[in-house]
Amino acid sequence: MNIKIKEYFYKVELLLIEKPIFKEYSIIKKVILYSEGSIRIKIELFNGDILELFQYVEIEEDAFLSKKYSFHWQKKTGELIKRWDSAPHYKGLVNFPHHIHLKDKSVVSNPIIPDILMILDVIESEITH
Repeated sequence: MNIKIKEYFYKVELLLIEKPIFKEYSIIKKVILYSEGSIRIKIELFNGDILELFQYVEIEEDAFLSKKYSFHWQKKTGELIKRWDSAPHYKGLVNFPHHIHLKDKSVVSNPIIPDILMILDVIESEITH
């Protein structure tokens, strides 16, 4: 079991417990191996929105790398608000494969590689401001 991955997943869970914006959550699956790990979480926000989060990470030469992810945010009606993902289907975008699906159905390049902690902060900021 990799301690860096274990600590990262612990920080994610701690944030979900501490922040009142997150009403309820369930960890669907969590795997921590020697140099890789993944986590899948479903979250209900206080306003009824739903988050479905998946992240696969690897440790390479002591560096923490987010290799695959999908962070899906939708209204309780199922309407997409935003989805960040790394699926390799928009090859023409800058910083391929990292992109964001917007509620108007457009897709834009994501200049950064997000992680769950970053996405939870973004969502909290967007909802509370």
